Amino acid sequence: MTADRLLSWLATLPERKWLPLALLSVIAGWAAFFVLLAYWSAFLPIDDGKFGQVIDDLRVFCLGWDPQTGTYRLDELFMVLLPAPVLMGMVAVVWPSETIDAFRRLGRSVSSRTGMAVIAVIVLVSVVGATGVGWKRSSIAGIQRGFETAPDFSLTDSSGASFSLNDLRGKPVLLTFTYSNCQSICPNILKRTDKAMAISGVGDVRAVSVTVDPERDTPERLREAMKALQIKPERWNFVTGAPADVDSVLKKYLVGRQRDPVTGMVSHSNALVIIDREGRMAYRVDPLDTEVGNIAELLRKLGG
Repeated sequence: MTADRLLSWLATLPERKWLPLALLSVIAGWAAFFVLLAYWSAFLPIDDGKFGQVIDDLRVFCLGWDPQTGTYRLDELFMVLLPAPVLMGMVAVVWPSETIDAFRRLGRSVSSRTGMAVIAVIVLVSVVGATGVGWKRSSIAGIQRGFETAPDFSLTDSSGASFSLNDLRGKPVLLTFTYSNCQSICPNILKRTDKAMAISGVGDVRAVSVTVDPERDTPERLREAMKALQIKPERWNFVTGAPADVDSVLKKYLVGRQRDPVTGMVSHSNALVIIDREGRMAYRVDPLDTEVGNIAELLRKLGG
């Protein structure tokens, strides 16, 4: 009897006048939620507590946000927002007259003074939101711009001598994170960074590679890696240290690392931080996704 009643109620749904508007409202709310989620940090700062972590996790999971670069994956944004117009189209097919009537009523509401004021506020919020989300981006897509002082650190370079980032103050610095046992991604990062320095025309630029595998990367091992990759020590510093000291540096620069217990390989964030002559983190890019020429251009922007 209950099943019959349920089927009977479902059969009458297409006849209910309120249903199309309710469905359209739910779909619009779905899209608005994800737009608000993407724009959240433009209006309200995300703290480091549980709520901030929830917001970050939602943006990573739902929108493909990369907390290291502050950018979104376009394919994931597309997949999240595409269902909204598709579902609205399906509602219009099932309830054409009701949908048209709903949009007519919406049009009349929008054309009123109150509606126009609401639309103006929404447009203003959207523009400010887009600006807030993108204020860190330069003219080159995917590049994060900032002016915070680069955190100093003291580790050991490949010669066995003490190395401090502040020792390079006054010179542009390319700071990246690799390890010697990596046979594919890390050598590519190092070669691209080295080439960017070469074509930039900035004569006093220096590059620093902080190991993400301090358990195995001794100064001697780093020297062997530099020799194998034909990295010039007069332009590069490969640095290592105690695991706790290296982890502290990685944390400061928002670089994660995780070792595979079976293979010993280390997965880590791909980051290239470009530090200006005043010791500020001028740019942060993905060294694999950013064109070498663009990295060189950013170096030239710091002044040759």
